[in-house]
Amino acid sequence: MAIGPRIINLHSNNSVAAESVETDQLVHERRHANDLAGILAALGPYRAELVQYRTARILSNGNILAAQTGARLTSTKVNRLTDEKIATLALQANAAVMRALQLQIAVLKELLAERTRIDPDS
Repeated sequence: MAIGPRIINLHSNNSVAAESVETDQLVHERRHANDLAGILAALGPYRAELVQYRTARILSNGNILAAQTGARLTSTKVNRLTDEKIATLALQANAAVMRALQLQIAVLKELLAERTRIDPDS
């Protein structure tokens, strides 16, 4: 079971703490006094699942990066990538693929032009 978002809805005299799994099914939802230690204690049992879920996302991002760019980064470096850097790497990878495809299209056009004769009578 992978844990999803952790939500703490603060009110003036209490807080509602909620923990959900990836499927948006709540595994914990309870009203607590505005006491951070008490809220953290209530959510503590879900910490291992949160760490596993976060680790899975980091590894997934690393695999996507490796597939798109051929670069392998450590989990620490993947975790430190900014959104801007991720977007830049993705665009660079997609642009490289686009250029390679354009070259292949040009080669195919050339081969087709060489092997295809247009009959002026048809």
